Amino acid sequence: MTCLKFVLVLLMLSALADGSQAGGRPGGFPLCTASGAQLEPFGVPRPDLSSGAALMVVWQDRRHDPGDGGDLGLGIVSRRTSFETPGPVDGALVVERPGMQFEQQATAVEPLGCDPRVECESAILTYIDLATYPQPERVRAARLDSGKPAWDVPVSTSPKLVQLPSVVSDGGTGAIVAWSEIKDLDSYRSRARVQHLSGDGSRLWGDEGRFAVTDTVDQEYVQAASDGSGGVYLVWLDYRFRDPSAVFAMHLGADGEPAPGWPAEGRSVASNEGYPKYPAILADGLGGAYIVWLQYEEPIDHYVLQARIVRLVANGALAEGWPAEGIRVAASPNSRVEVTDVALDGAGGVLLATAEQGAGPRQIRLHHLRSDGTPSPGWPAAGLLACTVSGPLARARVVGQGGEAVAVWSDDRNGERESDIFGARFLADGSRAPGWPDTGLVLCAAPGIQRNPVVGPDGAGGVVVAWEDWRSGADIYAQVVNARGEIDPADMLPSPSPIRLAMASDNPVRRGMMSFTLVLDFDGSVTADVVDVAGRRLARIADGQFSAGHHTLLWDGLDANGARVPPGVRFLRVRGPAGDRTLTFVMLQ
Repeated sequence: MTCLKFVLVLLMLSALADGSQAGGRPGGFPLCTASGAQLEPFGVPRPDLSSGAALMVVWQDRRHDPGDGGDLGLGIVSRRTSFETPGPVDGALVVERPGMQFEQQATAVEPLGCDPRVECESAILTYIDLATYPQPERVRAARLDSGKPAWDVPVSTSPKLVQLPSVVSDGGTGAIVAWSEIKDLDSYRSRARVQHLSGDGSRLWGDEGRFAVTDTVDQEYVQAASDGSGGVYLVWLDYRFRDPSAVFAMHLGADGEPAPGWPAEGRSVASNEGYPKYPAILADGLGGAYIVWLQYEEPIDHYVLQARIVRLVANGALAEGWPAEGIRVAASPNSRVEVTDVALDGAGGVLLATAEQGAGPRQIRLHHLRSDGTPSPGWPAAGLLACTVSGPLARARVVGQGGEAVAVWSDDRNGERESDIFGARFLADGSRAPGWPDTGLVLCAAPGIQRNPVVGPDGAGGVVVAWEDWRSGADIYAQVVNARGEIDPADMLPSPSPIRLAMASDNPVRRGMMSFTLVLDFDGSVTADVVDVAGRRLARIADGQFSAGHHTLLWDGLDANGARVPPGVRFLRVRGPAGDRTLTFVMLQ
């Protein structure tokens, strides 16, 4: 770190500590201010037993090579780190290799071999490794346990070039990775490949992985989503109908074979008639998946680009209520739309953040659909404006909690060299949350450019955010804001609890076994009950002597009489001699 940069960081930290910043840190706090550039953060929401929720952030880190090279760094954002010293402001380097590492993604996975006396969070990180020219690019994966590398392996031994890896959890300690492999440099044609990595880094689907489908025509831009049962949903651009591309999807089971109902060559989602592009896929939490893409409307107008979304069930059929061509997501039939993010709403529906350019300025809108494709009550079909300020707006991210939505974006309303980070929160009924102004809540207004935000829920209606920050070079900064729109008020810092709870399985949860993580600071008798909103006990899932440390609680969703508990908001209430703790979760059909 240069002397000037070091002085600036010290001055900034001093300012955050004095009374002039009482009640919050409007400039955010640093995750990494090392020398060189830290770029393109990628965020992984994860449970945090101490502070509710957190965001694991990985980025390209060029402290050792200011040129085109770079390693990969990591930092954690949570309520607690926003108050306490956030550790070394250099962050942690988790991948250090010769050459350049880029296109990083990560997914949270179940811990493996952790000390039961401490909290442990694990992730599998994938990236493209360009070691030294002219060696070809490779897809590699690294496992991180409590922020420390456990292993780093090639995903495939194939010598061919690769593009755009996508990684998702296998529902346990491993991960599934998808990517496009260039068949030959003359045609630059590619095929979609997929690999299953075990928790110890073993390649389970062959050293080179397996092809996603039997069709051999060009496939690119492959994206993955976990099916929650050891398998994976895939979507990609497919050229079997010649240019332009179509959108195809596949569901592979835990054995790597097509799931029942899915043809070996994949399922067509969107034909090539509308020139579809940029597909994305999201598991719906109900056993199926949402697929989103962009396409030009008929007759083809290369300005009018629209977004469409469709929901498929596990066997590849259309979900009830969804048309085969998907539902158009746009405020106006003549607008140009870009989908910038898609997320579950935490109550069985889906949220989309879009950037829409019509006759007026470019706008950020939020769209909220129920699982049957209808707009959520209170949300217009055209979506809601995230911000009433007009002007250039950059990519927006969105998270959902209990049917509510929080969007975070950067815009340069104060000048193109002064872009800042803003947020908006909407309640489940579509109304704007109190404390969040319609011009956007300022999350960071530091000098210079702040861009490329990543975001995760805090578990209580607020969000944890990180971004690329150019106030004094390219660094990574972060911010925490609660549901009331307050930045780091004193009551946000949770008191240490001798009982800590987190949801280990998806929330909301569908049918099947549910998993909860319990950490105790004492030895003693503990009970764990599932209760409804009226406090009535529905099931007791634990009752006995527990030792201090890490424990897993399981529940099959049945009540004391063996009947299925109906869907709705439920609570896990744990009681022991040192107090009690309650966790909220949502059960779906």
